[in-house]
Amino acid sequence: MSQRRKWKVDLSVVDPHWADWSAPIVLRLSSYRREAVANPAEALSFLSNRFAGERDELYLAARNACSAVLRRRLPTEQARLIFAKFAQDALLLGEGAATSGNDTARTLPAYAPRLSSKGLP
Repeated sequence: MSQRRKWKVDLSVVDPHWADWSAPIVLRLSSYRREAVANPAEALSFLSNRFAGERDELYLAARNACSAVLRRRLPTEQARLIFAKFAQDALLLGEGAATSGNDTARTLPAYAPRLSSKGLP
């Protein structure tokens, strides 16, 4: 039986905040309950475990984008834009709580071209 190779990672060089977003997205879950989502891992957890709405194309694009960031296949801010658009369409964003500036008006990456039917640029 062959021996398995054990990977040793020097945790002193691993940055635990490498995927944090520039600004958190604040979700309005009810009139009194809000939740700040600060990175793709939290967004993926919310989408997989706590979102009870319709799981349409935009939901799948947000989930896939957050997963791709964690696998280092997509830039962090692009996933943030897709998640913000999902939250906006799912009516989870309060006024002014979504993003800084006009983030969702930017062009989304080629990773999510099927979203153009949802009114994206």
